[in-house]
Amino acid sequence: MRRLTSMFLKYARRTLAIGFTLLTAAAVAQNPPADVCETIVRDALQAANTACLGTARNQVCYGNILGAASPADGVSDLIFQDVGDIATLAQIKALELSPLNEADHEWGVALMQIQANLPDTLPGQNVTFLLFGDTTVEQTVGEQVRIDAATTDPSNMRLGPNTTSPVIGSVPEGSAVVATGKTTNAAGEEWVRVRYEDYRTQTGWMLASLLDVELDSLPDVASGSLNYNPMQAFYFRTGIGRTTCATAPVNGVVVQTPQGAGRVNFNVNGINVALGSTVFITAPEGSGSTCLSLITGGMELSSGGASLDLVPGERSCVPVIEEDKAGPPGPAVPFDATEIASIAAVLDILPLTVEIPPPAPRRTPTPRPPTQTPVPAVQPTSALSEPGGGGGSPLPTSTPDPVNPRFIDVNRNRRGAVVDFSVTAGPDAPSSITWSLSDSTQSGPNVTIFFGAGATYSVGLAVCWSDGECRNRTVDGQIPPCPIDFSQAAPIQLIFDGSTQRYQVFKTDEACAKTFAGNFGDGFGNFGGTAHIGETWEVQEVPAMNVVWGTFVGDASPITVTIPGTGAPRSRFSLRQSAHTRR
Repeated sequence: MRRLTSMFLKYARRTLAIGFTLLTAAAVAQNPPADVCETIVRDALQAANTACLGTARNQVCYGNILGAASPADGVSDLIFQDVGDIATLAQIKALELSPLNEADHEWGVALMQIQANLPDTLPGQNVTFLLFGDTTVEQTVGEQVRIDAATTDPSNMRLGPNTTSPVIGSVPEGSAVVATGKTTNAAGEEWVRVRYEDYRTQTGWMLASLLDVELDSLPDVASGSLNYNPMQAFYFRTGIGRTTCATAPVNGVVVQTPQGAGRVNFNVNGINVALGSTVFITAPEGSGSTCLSLITGGMELSSGGASLDLVPGERSCVPVIEEDKAGPPGPAVPFDATEIASIAAVLDILPLTVEIPPPAPRRTPTPRPPTQTPVPAVQPTSALSEPGGGGGSPLPTSTPDPVNPRFIDVNRNRRGAVVDFSVTAGPDAPSSITWSLSDSTQSGPNVTIFFGAGATYSVGLAVCWSDGECRNRTVDGQIPPCPIDFSQAAPIQLIFDGSTQRYQVFKTDEACAKTFAGNFGDGFGNFGGTAHIGETWEVQEVPAMNVVWGTFVGDASPITVTIPGTGAPRSRFSLRQSAHTRR
């Protein structure tokens, strides 16, 4: 058995939780039909579809690899040479599939069934991965320790290993949990990483002092690490392009989630993917990017501090910054119809029927931080577009017709997630003005509409005169994911108590991004500034950069805090805690 070449290992450094069926078929015909490529592809897919139907979750069924398979570290007894050979996914480190070879009638296919973040209690549900052509994949999810533990007190399950991290659940006293690692934060507190299947990352953190657990048996892990099943994160690349066969599928991988499972999470080339249905992924070597085309369902991409939702018929290419790091998702664009049509035969053998949609209309989405609820951003369909910045500004004015001088001036002013719309029409007064949103209508020159954070809206306007003439407008826009009301300000003052400690102050912008607001403490004195409704402020201790105080600005009341000291209003930032020990 050949190992992957050093060139492949240079590119393969990513991770994913997968149990899969691997099969490469060689279609050989003494008298091939006119289109040899179609025959090769058809025969390979039919073989892949029937050879390993009984493969269980987190297993791999071998089927004549025309490339290389590398066993996982420490595995010396891997038997993976003939069609039907079964190995656990933990035994496989990396795979390299064969490109389409017309002369030898060969084409690599890998059919995989993976768990990803699906619950252990649903063993019959798996995610299908179908790799084909010139592709290489390597998993870096090693075997993770799992140790039984129990809570000694009612405990909060937090997103990160500190008491300022959001609470994602609560665990009663005496509850059994599974511990997978430990870490010590900047405050010297020891925290335990646990599996938490009600959260989409399957990862939670609990204070070690609230658990009965053998800490010495747990490995030290990074504070941002996650619980992964085998192959839930992986590095993946494809060949540079298609073969000389015009009908050959483009090299890549199709991923399909089980029906009714919601969105399933995995990581490919440093991109966190939340998928609900079917996507096609390519990563041509030398292109410096990973491209994901959504065929059905919904998908969110998160990387480089930003997130992006795609709708069926769209594609986003994400730049690869380093071998294990991706940049922010590129803009959503219509997918390549020719490329997707080339994989139609591949889609036919998926568990769920797939109908290829047309390319989606072009739009300009706005990347959002990963923690926000996914909301598609739709390109405005008229000349009236959302003004930039935090506040509102006049919309473009219609040009008067010299023959018919009637006009409509539309204005919009946003206050956080609230938008005030107004219209002026003339020169003679209109007989009716009607605003419409979905199934609701409202009359009059002014209307105020409340939207949700990140919402996309399209407000209709009809202005009519007594002689029967009517003019229509559409006002399109999107509320930012972290809307801020810049019209209402609250003074904020952070008082330094005279210690030698230094701090940095941060606040969120409307993209939910953390921005630097200033220094205070030793050498800087007190901090004073202006906060606006909708912002989140926090103070971090230098150099550890752990959060010592934070607050969400919900009204225009003055904010005055002494840090450090007694009475710093931490409770304004963290979720409510019980009277008992609940960290």
